[in-house]
Amino acid sequence: MKKLNSILLSSVLAVSLTTSVNANEIDVITSITATSNYISRGMTQSNEKSAIFGEVTFLYGGFFGGIWASNVEFEGADANSEIDIYAGYGTSLGNLETTVSYTRFLYPNSDDLPYLDEAALEVVYPIDKLSIGGKYIWGTYTEDDGETYDYYEGFTSYDFDVLTLHGSTGSMENIGDNFIVGVSKEVELSRGSLNLDLSYTQFDADSGSGDDQDHLYATIAYTF
Repeated sequence: MKKLNSILLSSVLAVSLTTSVNANEIDVITSITATSNYISRGMTQSNEKSAIFGEVTFLYGGFFGGIWASNVEFEGADANSEIDIYAGYGTSLGNLETTVSYTRFLYPNSDDLPYLDEAALEVVYPIDKLSIGGKYIWGTYTEDDGETYDYYEGFTSYDFDVLTLHGSTGSMENIGDNFIVGVSKEVELSRGSLNLDLSYTQFDADSGSGDDQDHLYATIAYTF
């Protein structure tokens, strides 16, 4: 199972990349997130239980790199933590905000889950308060010659000032399809910001690849 960056963190990264392009210095973004259910591509990664994420991202010009970590729980697997290490580059091409990245997914001390690598291309087109975009993710490596999977997704959001409505739909090769719809609210603090999110997701598994899932989950993230 693989982490999918939330709309919140993707937005923070995009804003920071834009700000950093003209400022030849290293910026640091730190976030702490609590969620009632760690969901990735429509599937629970915490066995329907709560999870805590921590993330630190370093930015220099359009380049970025960082580390993300969470507790996980899977039925029939011994993994209890996930650590993602990533790097990439973001830039604007006309009105398009484009990001390329590479991520390694680690499950320390697990004998059941292999390490995974993915490369991703994401494009976002903002139109005033509306944002639309898509991403394609290539599975490039799985430990011990395991199977790799590609994933693609389209997403959108609209800022109504009081709340932001967001949604996405995606498909993972030979695994299944998912969609997510939710509302979020960002609150500016004296230092950093707080984002509250309530989302519903549904996952439809391909034949023989697992069970269908649906989840309603809440997330609160502090970014500074």
